[in-house]
Amino acid sequence: MPLLVTEVQDYLGKHPAGPEAFKQAARLAESACNPIDDVRGSARYRKAMVRKLTEKALISIWTDLVV
Repeated sequence: MPLLVTEVQDYLGKHPAGPEAFKQAARLAESACNPIDDVRGSARYRKAMVRKLTEKALISIWTDLVV
């Protein structure tokens, strides 16, 4: 389910782009989500994936824009 996390937008708007800012933005996204536990994955795992995939996506986009 898509989730718009305004805290992430606000944070990235106020801090220079870079790996540390992306890590913090990913942490904010992780804390904003509230996944369920089911047979396909635990809520803990899903929260970790939100953090990791958010960070990975931000780095990928930033790399494409810089190069």
